[in-house]
Amino acid sequence: MPGETERRLEKKEAERAEKRKLKAAEKTEKKQQKVEKPKAKKWKGKDWFTVLSPKLFGETYLADTPAMDPKSIIGRSIEVSVPEITGNESNYYMKLRFKINNVSDRKAFTRFDGLYSSRDFISRMVRKRSSKIRIISNIETKDNWSLRMSMVEVLLKNTDATTQKKIRENIAQFLDSNAKKSTIDDLVKAAVNSFTQKNLKKSSSKIYPVRFMEIEKIEVLKAPAG
Repeated sequence: MPGETERRLEKKEAERAEKRKLKAAEKTEKKQQKVEKPKAKKWKGKDWFTVLSPKLFGETYLADTPAMDPKSIIGRSIEVSVPEITGNESNYYMKLRFKINNVSDRKAFTRFDGLYSSRDFISRMVRKRSSKIRIISNIETKDNWSLRMSMVEVLLKNTDATTQKKIRENIAQFLDSNAKKSTIDDLVKAAVNSFTQKNLKKSSSKIYPVRFMEIEKIEVLKAPAG
């Protein structure tokens, strides 16, 4: 009978739906068990340490990090955007890297460990029919920090090799001279506030008009002990 057949089909479909619900519930329970078990092991016996920015940036809060032994977090690095730590949105494409170098009373203190600009931002500044000059220079500050600075300069138009060589020499001389009379704090502050870039652009423009100048990267080759 049609009515009886329909009832049997409905009953079977209800049974299948119930089985699907049970299977789904079992899968969810297994996933929760997998997530919860490692989590319990991961944090067991660990303390949380507050990571602070260097004194140059006011030793402000950066993050929290867990560890069983305070010594184990020495050397850990953390990256933050420049606007996040300075409030200056104009250099949104820049990031600072800090390294934990001291721990006291569950506070992790950091030192400068590098700066870099977004590749996408640098790429957008390059135009057709204009010369792009990149220079990498090793410098040393007056407080004995050894750094490697990578600069990118885009000229107004394409230029000859002689002009580009003069500009490279000018940039290298500027960076070396500036570093010798600056502390690491002076140098980082000037980079973050774009003072270095503006001064270099002005200096290079005396040789040939510059459309764009930016620090691509600052790497720490050697930091003083302590």
